[in-house]
Amino acid sequence: MDSGRALATGEQALRQLMSAAFPRALGAGWLESISKKEQREKWLSRRSDEEAKRGKKGVAAVPQDLLAYAEFYELVEIAEKHWTHLSGALGKKADTGALLRRMENLRNTVGHSRELLPFEADLLSGIAGELRNRVAVYMSSEDPSGDFYPRIESITDQFGKTTTGSTALDGGTCHTGMSLPFGTSVAYQCRATDPKGRPLQWELVVGLRTRQSVIGSDVELTWSCDDPGDVGDHVRVEFWLTSDGKYHRHRTYDDSAVFIYRITPPTG
Repeated sequence: MDSGRALATGEQALRQLMSAAFPRALGAGWLESISKKEQREKWLSRRSDEEAKRGKKGVAAVPQDLLAYAEFYELVEIAEKHWTHLSGALGKKADTGALLRRMENLRNTVGHSRELLPFEADLLSGIAGELRNRVAVYMSSEDPSGDFYPRIESITDQFGKTTTGSTALDGGTCHTGMSLPFGTSVAYQCRATDPKGRPLQWELVVGLRTRQSVIGSDVELTWSCDDPGDVGDHVRVEFWLTSDGKYHRHRTYDDSAVFIYRITPPTG
């Protein structure tokens, strides 16, 4: 895993953990409980800047969760201060906390455009992998079947629209609200985990026809809406995740997700 991908997966795992663990422990006002007013104002300002640059121009969807705009060092500080609520996933503060601080230092190196030494890159990848695995195990523990079956962590299209798998609470379907012209090509970044470490197969299906199939936990899939059957006001782009195990959560597959678009017909 390259350094950029390692950082992204590590940070995403930590944010995902906080967004799941803190509401359970602290209730609806969890964000106010873990952050200061000036921090939230700063994050809100960053979100507003992002919306001005990207959202209003229709370039990409902008995350609404304020925690998405926290710097990594802020996430580490929050984790250290409220470790009790995260320890179910992160374990002992003396151990995993040191890894988070090391990851923060390596992130600063990458952020200042300095090359990591080979052993540093390996270390960063290893820390991110352990963090992601810890969070995946914790999230699976909230799912009675999580010890057996893989799950979709996230799928994000090139416009920034995102969803989790159908096994997650309120997950599985993304009503994008987007209208795309016939012939548009859409790329998706897909991420999944499996408690057994098995090879995972993704299928991208539109109109009951598989358009692309790849194997891996972190993959990119692409759909080109260039078939006459792709036109419509409620076009479903479906993603099916399957392990190579003998048994599956839903007979023939383990998790799924759907993106819904409006596809306009070609002119002329």
